[in-house]
Amino acid sequence: MAGTIKTLLQNKPIAFVFIVVIYFLLGLIGTFFRIEPGFASAVWPAAGAAVALVLYFGRAVTLPLFIGALGANLYSSGVSLELITISDLLWNAVRACGAVLQALLSYYLLKKFCDLPLNFNSAGPLLKVLTLTSPVACLVSASIGVLSLYLQGIIPIDIVDFVWFTWWVGDSVGVLFFFPLFAILFSAHYIKPIKNSKIVAFVSVVLLTSVCLTFTYSKDIYKRNLAIKFSEITEKKIYELEILKRQIENNLFALATIFRSGISPTIDEFQLIAASLNDGVIPYRAIAWLDVLDVEEKELWLTKQSQRGLTNAKIKIIDESRLHSKIFPIGLTAPYANNSLAIGIDLASHPVAGDTVFDAIEAQGIRATPPIRLAQQSDKETGNVIYYPVFSDHDNQLIGIAEIVIEVDKSLERLLLNTKASESYNFTIFDLNLKSSAYATGVVQNHNSNHQLHFSESYEIEWFGRKWSVTFESTDSFENTKKDWLSWLTLIVGFIIAALGIAFTLILAGFNDQLKHQVKSKTTQLAAVIDKLEKADQVKNEFIANMSHEIRTPLNVVLTTLQLLKQSKQEIKEKELIDSALSSGRTLLTIINDILDISKLEAGKLEIENTEFDLSKLIQDTINEQATIAESKGLDLVVGSMQTISGVWYGDPTRIKQILINLISNSVKFTDSGKVEVLASKYKRGLLLEVTDTGIGMTEQQTEKLFERFVQADSSTTRRFGGTGLGLAIVSQLIYLMKGNIEVSSELEKGSKFTVKLPLKHSPTKKIEQPVDKELNMPDLSGKTILLAEDNKVNQMVFKAITAPSNANLLIAENGKEAITLLEKNRPEIIFMDIQMPIMDGEQACMLIRETNKQIPIIALTANVLEKDVARYLEEGFDSHLAKPIELNKLIKVLCDSLT
Repeated sequence: MAGTIKTLLQNKPIAFVFIVVIYFLLGLIGTFFRIEPGFASAVWPAAGAAVALVLYFGRAVTLPLFIGALGANLYSSGVSLELITISDLLWNAVRACGAVLQALLSYYLLKKFCDLPLNFNSAGPLLKVLTLTSPVACLVSASIGVLSLYLQGIIPIDIVDFVWFTWWVGDSVGVLFFFPLFAILFSAHYIKPIKNSKIVAFVSVVLLTSVCLTFTYSKDIYKRNLAIKFSEITEKKIYELEILKRQIENNLFALATIFRSGISPTIDEFQLIAASLNDGVIPYRAIAWLDVLDVEEKELWLTKQSQRGLTNAKIKIIDESRLHSKIFPIGLTAPYANNSLAIGIDLASHPVAGDTVFDAIEAQGIRATPPIRLAQQSDKETGNVIYYPVFSDHDNQLIGIAEIVIEVDKSLERLLLNTKASESYNFTIFDLNLKSSAYATGVVQNHNSNHQLHFSESYEIEWFGRKWSVTFESTDSFENTKKDWLSWLTLIVGFIIAALGIAFTLILAGFNDQLKHQVKSKTTQLAAVIDKLEKADQVKNEFIANMSHEIRTPLNVVLTTLQLLKQSKQEIKEKELIDSALSSGRTLLTIINDILDISKLEAGKLEIENTEFDLSKLIQDTINEQATIAESKGLDLVVGSMQTISGVWYGDPTRIKQILINLISNSVKFTDSGKVEVLASKYKRGLLLEVTDTGIGMTEQQTEKLFERFVQADSSTTRRFGGTGLGLAIVSQLIYLMKGNIEVSSELEKGSKFTVKLPLKHSPTKKIEQPVDKELNMPDLSGKTILLAEDNKVNQMVFKAITAPSNANLLIAENGKEAITLLEKNRPEIIFMDIQMPIMDGEQACMLIRETNKQIPIIALTANVLEKDVARYLEEGFDSHLAKPIELNKLIKVLCDSLT
């Protein structure tokens, strides 16, 4: 075949056409290796072919090479043939000249510095050839091409370096791979015959195919990931539109409730009401109330308006031909200063709004108008008026219509454009019920959308009886967020490896292939290890959460029963036993919480708050909690003067108390006689806490591993004193999160001293008013019904015993499905919902209830206490979360807040 090609190329016209076509076709192939969106190909095969052609034909290749390069550049620039201008032609001609000059420079360098004919079978000469033609000569086309793109105004100055680099690498790799390949076809007196050319050609095809497939796959993955990211951005915006809709609904309902209750506000009072409603995501153009009256009741309405503070009001009929027996004049509006002229307008006679008003009355629901021109608008119709007919609870008679007016384009521009995410998209909104111009549009950007990384997402949303179409299109900002360096690197590395396979011997090519296989194998092994570690971490977290749930469930029964027993009359000895059991149960609960804290700390999900708190009270409360244990051991638990720490501190009081409890309880545990002393003082950077004891002490080796998880001084310590070894590990990590430090000094048999420094802010003159602690008693809920959804019989019995003093009627459901049935039949005042139940769990039941009943309080009563779980429950519609084991005071507070 090579001989046939050589015979044909001896004919000059055929050779001329052949050179033009071959360069043009290879230019088209080069566009396949473009990293979107971009201006330079990551690999330019035509550059390698050009070097081989100029070696074969000599300087005679200049004109056909120029024509082929011009055609390839025009095609890759994306300019249509019918739209080509003189300017486009000239600039692309400049870039074509760069390609020709690069090929001629390669020809000159090879003749000047290499021994002819070129030997591709020897490593030394081959390295020199590829160095001269690939990195060095390829500087020409990249420099001329990028300069022309910049001068033409196609690329900005800030990406000149990126485009130049990718262009230069693309040409270099193109020469590195395709020059030896085409040298097989166009061997001349400048190139020695290539040994094993068929094998080299076969390996080249295989490697080229592999690189192309890998590159295609990498680009596809990048495109899919970018598409998913764009969908997430747009879905979030659609969700915000739904939130806006819910806000409008809630405000209309609130306005309806005021008038349905018989309140008749004045115009000034209505301004205050409207101001309280108009504080959402977007401002309303107007909030209004439409009265309903017969035509003959105009005088009565004028009197009513005077009582409202509107003495000059009059009814305005817009279209006399649309006058009905009922008229709906605007009685109140806000803000009054901007909408005073609307007072008295009869909406029933409005040619557009009137139909919407009657549609809302007939449907007894909220309805919105099609796009209309508001009084404040002169050149657009982007107004949207939403009406809600309000009917009497007693006789279902229409008493008025609540109205909210928004200017869609301005409102949604604020919602959809005034965020960082808005740089990622343009948007268009149409009312599908009315074929018209766009309701609202984002900032239109002129950019090239004719590439693979341009995305579009369309949604249909229901808007108060109408259908809106919302379309998002990606912008330059989104499409250029980051370059697809992975695909670029995949392509470059692949071609370099492939070039080595062509350029060197078959053995070396086989070695490189083996190396590639090893790299792939190691990558797979590493991925498998990472996957295994991730699964192990997931299993560990799930195990901890499940164990917490399983332990808390029976512990709920134990602690709740003990709390009930403690409230009943007992002998002193029995009361001591109950207190001891209750203390032990709470200790077990503390251990469970410590394990969960360790899990959250490892996952980096434990956050430190920053709020005001009274440090003196916090320390005293902690001392009081530990005092009983210290007294039982005959220890003195002493706290030093707290005069220097009076005032207000700023930090996380919960976590600081947790640190103190762990340090004090640790000292009390390991001290048999003497005392435990707590000192708190202020130092130049914040708070200094010291806990000193006269306990068993530690050696230097023991203190070094003191803050490791599940570690105590030695095994005998564990046997004698118990404990999990988690407390001090949690203390260390909490202090680290607060950017503090902890030091330990200890001497065996003499005691230990823990010193904690926390960089907290302090206001010594400011004071916090302490709330008065009130003893909570079970409220009297006679005549009220409580629904408990709980599948555990023992938990049912305990909950029944807890709530018995309230005299409430308790209904018990075995699962979520039964709970919904009992709710429909008995209409309880509150629902306590377990999460993990058979047939239908608590989350499913809550979401189904919220579809029809948004008022009834639903409390998640569960042993699941992880923050992510609690947050999810609240998002799904639960009003609050009550953890198992149940704390009586917390249960009483929930009942009081919800039912009294």
